[in-house]
Amino acid sequence: MTISVGRLKAVKNAAIGNPKTKAALAQDPVLLAALIDALRDPALAAEAAHVVASLALGADAALHALLVAHAPRALLFALAAHCEPHTRAAVARALRVVAASTADAVGPALWGLARTPARELLAAAAATCDGLCAPEALDIYLPLLATPSAAATAIAQLLGTLLRTPAQRTAVTNWTPSPASPEQTTRSRRGWEKTAAAATPVVPVVARWLVALLDAPGKNYKMDEAVLYALAALAQENPTVAGYLGQSDTLPLETIITLAKSRSAEVQVAACLCITHTLRSLPPRPPPSSHPHPRHSHSHSASTSYPHAHMPTIHSLVHAHVAGGGSAHAPPPTLEETGVRTVLNVVNRMLSGAPAESPLVRMRACFVLHYLVADDLQLCNGALDRGCLDGLGVLILALGPTEPAPPEWEEAEAGVTQALREVHFLISSRF
Repeated sequence: MTISVGRLKAVKNAAIGNPKTKAALAQDPVLLAALIDALRDPALAAEAAHVVASLALGADAALHALLVAHAPRALLFALAAHCEPHTRAAVARALRVVAASTADAVGPALWGLARTPARELLAAAAATCDGLCAPEALDIYLPLLATPSAAATAIAQLLGTLLRTPAQRTAVTNWTPSPASPEQTTRSRRGWEKTAAAATPVVPVVARWLVALLDAPGKNYKMDEAVLYALAALAQENPTVAGYLGQSDTLPLETIITLAKSRSAEVQVAACLCITHTLRSLPPRPPPSSHPHPRHSHSHSASTSYPHAHMPTIHSLVHAHVAGGGSAHAPPPTLEETGVRTVLNVVNRMLSGAPAESPLVRMRACFVLHYLVADDLQLCNGALDRGCLDGLGVLILALGPTEPAPPEWEEAEAGVTQALREVHFLISSRF
């Protein structure tokens, strides 16, 4: 079956926002085969990618049909084959949507309640997630992060939604670009080169590229948000990436803390999540005398990882802030303390009644608070002193039913509202 651009556009328009139509289209193997073939054609690939992205959203039957038809592999081949910027960006966005939908099916959930897909979809989605983290796939889409582009933004979004497990984070953290020539793989190092290489700290290539995108000329809020979520996904329970962000000579965490004050609420939440996962995953510090940054020289312990090594100082700073001041002779705050206070300030402002913030932003801010204080008594006390629990209570009460209950309560509650209720119980259980 041959397919035209007009036919692809008609399929896309029929499928957008219509799960029943998507499920029906998924039952047409001839159409799916033609759709996969169209990804190989430079003239059709962009429009075919739009259709794949639409089908991958909202209908489990359509997603399963795409996975069975090997759509992710076809998208990877198209990403490697097509260099035209518009086409490459469209294919990268489709790959991001497919990756996010499959990761949502496998879990764990990023925000809110995890859904329970059919067994057939779960098996196919798990295999797809493993395949997208395999070296052969990483070699295709990760190099797009090396330069700013619409495709780079889409790949950053992909990482922010795909990476859910330690094994997936490790695969991306350990990935290195393929050598430019065979000579680079066969040439042996001289003795002094081996010594220098061994003494140099390992810098994750993907994390370094993502940090570079934060300083890219002409970047926008969308790229900042995508990169911050990608870094957050990489840093979660990953001391290698967390150490690079928070303890390396370049200290990218300083830039991320600055982005928590962005004009965009979405960027603020993404930055706070990145700060939180970084701080909660920092490896043990070296002895204070050997640390290159004087402002960290008063850290309490070299053998204890964050947050416990720094919580007494953070806790005292929180109390001083609440009291309206502190000692003039107190040492300057460490980068970790500044990060914690920044997160608490941003989250508390979003919880305490800024009606301009969207429900989605507020829900994610609640999850940031949950990740920050989980299993740490002093961080819980710090959040309590800052009034975060009061703001959360006001927000939850605003979600409650009125008397009498409005008719719309008979319908299914919005997913964002369900997630807000869930995270309220999660946070309440920490205090």
